[in-house]
Amino acid sequence: MCFTAPAICPAREPSATREIPGLFEQLDEVLQKQLDPIAETLQETEPAFYNAYRVARVIVDESATRESQEGENAEGKGSNATKAA
Repeated sequence: MCFTAPAICPAREPSATREIPGLFEQLDEVLQKQLDPIAETLQETEPAFYNAYRVARVIVDESATRESQEGENAEGKGSNATKAA
């Protein structure tokens, strides 16, 4: 969100948008290298937490959901969720 003069904001927003893919890569690395291994250690002692964590790590791609539903109608199959890597 831009709280500065309107003439300044348009130049900053594209730059911030270009940073998003790199930030997602950094987040994925933290999840895979730090949080996922910690969750694994809790699988047997805290199964409810572990199962909820794994469910939360599934990413639902809304555009894929619509495409899959359209594909299901045409082909009878499709998937609307991808497992986080």
